[in-house]
Amino acid sequence: MKKGIELSMNFLVVIVLTLVIFIFSIYFILTIYEKAKGMQTRTFDDLDKQIGYLRCGTEQVCIGEKTKEIRRNEFSVFGIRILNVLGGQRKFTIFVKESLDNKNIYGYSDHPIRLLPKASSKPDPACGDEARCELIDPDKGKNFALGAEVDAATPKGTYVFDVYVQYDDVDGNHPYGETPKSKIYVIVP
Repeated sequence: MKKGIELSMNFLVVIVLTLVIFIFSIYFILTIYEKAKGMQTRTFDDLDKQIGYLRCGTEQVCIGEKTKEIRRNEFSVFGIRILNVLGGQRKFTIFVKESLDNKNIYGYSDHPIRLLPKASSKPDPACGDEARCELIDPDKGKNFALGAEVDAATPKGTYVFDVYVQYDDVDGNHPYGETPKSKIYVIVP
């Protein structure tokens, strides 16, 4: 009788150990699967960014994604790439103005969306507060971030902003790019 109880206890210990090992194995496999899934998502996000740069090609001024949906009290970034094809180092200025079309939105008040073109840690005093200036070497491109922050009281609608890029020359400022201005759209749901 004593040997039977001892055998039963050994059997129960083996069963418990087997269950514990089985549960930890499932946990381990699920953890690896979740991390691999996260890596796959991150990889696709990186590819999307690269495709955005490829989409620009040899355009002098390129805005990767021109339309973004931004909820109230949220912040998002538009990417702008400038390619200097002028043959010498030039100072480029980016500035953004609100389109007059925005005044047609019901409940509109002045400047419901703040745009932050000046993202440089060393602002150029010659640019002022509403623009960003950068030197770009010949045949080089530079990426810029244009931040957009939607105010809490912003009415629903599609807001349009005009993006201007100019370069400085001995003759003064000149529009740069295939078109004198580009448009970006902020959709507030």
